Amino acid sequence: MTPRSQPPLPGLTVPLVTHPSAAAARKRGDLAERMVDVACELALTVRDQDRAGIGRYLSSLRLDEEEARALVIVLAAMVPAEDRSKQDMLAWVNFTEFDGPDGGEPADAGEEPEPVLSFRERRFLEYAELRGYNLPVDEAARRARVSKRTAERYEAELKREGADAA
Repeated sequence: MTPRSQPPLPGLTVPLVTHPSAAAARKRGDLAERMVDVACELALTVRDQDRAGIGRYLSSLRLDEEEARALVIVLAAMVPAEDRSKQDMLAWVNFTEFDGPDGGEPADAGEEPEPVLSFRERRFLEYAELRGYNLPVDEAARRARVSKRTAERYEAELKREGADAA
C-alpha cells in the first residue's frame, strides 16, 4: 500500500471538504425554496389585489438582485405553460383595474379590505391541523404538500407557539 492509500490511524479524524460548487448549489436550492412561498403569495396577491395592493406587496419584499432573479425563475417554473394558451393563463384578468369589484363605480378608498391569510400562513395552519391529529411529521408534510425541510421549520414554530402558550 502506498502512503496515500493507507487507512487513517485509529482515532484520527479526517476532515470532509465540501466542493465549492456543492455549497453554491445548496445555497441556490435554499434560495429557491424560500422564494416558493414568496412566489405563491405574489400570485395570489396579483389575483386578489388591485394595482396599489400589488405595489405595496412588492415594495414590502425588499429583494436583492439575486433574490429577485430567483423569484422570477421560481415563478416561471410554476407556470403550466405547455398545456395552456395565453388566453387561458389570463382568463382571471378583467382589464377593469379602475372599476369597482362589480365593474361599475370604483370601490370606496376608505373601505378596509378583509384580512387574508398568506399562502404560507394557510399552509402552516393546514400542517398544524394535520399534526393536531397526531399524524407523524412525514405524513403531515406529505398531506400538506410541504418539503421535509419546511416541515422541520413548522415543527420548530409549533414548539415555539407551545412554549409561548404555556
